[in-house]
Amino acid sequence: MAFLLFPHLQERPKQAFISHRCLSECLSVQYLWSSLGIHDSAADQFLSRSHEELGWIRTVVRSVRLQLLILSTQEDQHRDQVLERARQWIRGQISYLNRAISILGSKAVRWQRTAAFLAAMAMIVAVLERLPKAPEGLGKWVEVLLAGFGSALAYRELMGYQDTMERYALSVEQFNRGRQALEDIHPALSPRHLPTHWRAQLVVEAIGREKLDELNHWVSDQLQRVYAPGT
Repeated sequence: MAFLLFPHLQERPKQAFISHRCLSECLSVQYLWSSLGIHDSAADQFLSRSHEELGWIRTVVRSVRLQLLILSTQEDQHRDQVLERARQWIRGQISYLNRAISILGSKAVRWQRTAAFLAAMAMIVAVLERLPKAPEGLGKWVEVLLAGFGSALAYRELMGYQDTMERYALSVEQFNRGRQALEDIHPALSPRHLPTHWRAQLVVEAIGREKLDELNHWVSDQLQRVYAPGT
């Protein structure tokens, strides 16, 4: 039942969600980079080139980048507004990642407790089977409970709760550093002040790269679990 059920649970909701999240994250990074004069392309940092169904994302992001470059040459960018949007984006990422870590932690603990409960029940039933006048058929229930114990642990590992939590924790740490770096910019300095602008560029570029690294890690992990659930 586990071999039949787990791949179905992985495949059903994943593909559309993976594509839409990748497009949204890449566009957010590309907008901030282009608005602050960072010439790197988010599409070139999105490394899921081996998957044909995700290739269109790079095409869309490159097209949007060209449009943003044209706009940047036609009108003056309001850097103070762009920096405020960058701060809002960073705060949103921190909030999202912390919430995801909390949810993943709860699920990991839930499946671990389920496995422990099934193992304990198997031990109790095994002891009862040894007692005089024990009902027949208890041995089969021991096997069923042990199978449930193994399946619960296998599902917990298959979903990768612990690995994803650790990667998200690293991203939260990086985003917190970026937020602090932007907050440390002296408020009396105008965003048009060159040292201020350069510092903002460095922070936003670094945070954007961190987000794309996290996205690449997440995508490769999800695709592996969707197309090779047995691993």
